[in-house]
Amino acid sequence: MRGSCAPGYRLVRRWLLLILFAALAMVAYLRMPARLAVSALRGSLDPLVLEDVHGIAWNGDSFHTWWGDWPLGHLRWKADPLRALGGTLRTDLHFDMPKNQSMDAHVEQGPHTVEVTSLRADLVGDALRKFFMREGFLPIGSVRLDIERARFDDGVPVAVRGRAWWRQATLVGPRTRLPYYLGDLLVDFHVDQPGVVLAGIRDNGGPMQVVGNVKADLIGYRIELRFAARDPRLAEGLARLGQAQPDGSRLLVLQDAWWWKRRHG
Repeated sequence: MRGSCAPGYRLVRRWLLLILFAALAMVAYLRMPARLAVSALRGSLDPLVLEDVHGIAWNGDSFHTWWGDWPLGHLRWKADPLRALGGTLRTDLHFDMPKNQSMDAHVEQGPHTVEVTSLRADLVGDALRKFFMREGFLPIGSVRLDIERARFDDGVPVAVRGRAWWRQATLVGPRTRLPYYLGDLLVDFHVDQPGVVLAGIRDNGGPMQVVGNVKADLIGYRIELRFAARDPRLAEGLARLGQAQPDGSRLLVLQDAWWWKRRHG
């Protein structure tokens, strides 16, 4: 009798051990330390750098976060571990950034695609400093970024829909330190072709007429801003802002490689 039960007993024992092993593996998966996960992904996250990491892989914090050399402050993330088993990683991100700035976004990542939705950021004008650095201007004001959707296939942007507002936009001159008040500026983004993002810039009817365009690709960017004074009394103050144009306006061109490309590439 004992011999006839032995094969069945061994089979049950094997199944119990398998179930126990699977349960332990699932617990280890669900409780994976965030520090271990970030260390394993470090190369693929570049130029995003996470330091002072705490929590678990699916619900963690990075108290010192950088994009290249741009400080992003304290990052909190929450991801869906069960969806990740199916090959899609869904993550909610929240950044508490320096100077009372903040940013939120929802990210879905598959084997070859990344889709960002509901990106909202409240920034200070200084966040734009790197764009104006070579010309020596200091941007002031507040910036609201609202990206409804951005999709990347193998790292290449193929769809972007969103806009940005630069409220009380001001440029402080490089030599005289005189401020140029530009009013409120609105920027609308879209993808022209895979890998190329375009944007149009316009003012909101302030004392300065501002129109411009942006072209950005995987290597760098080019921004053209054209200024004209609606109030003739302001025309003389534009003399040091960009290059004079035949119609009396001034043209300021900003172009460079992306700063994280210069640092890492």
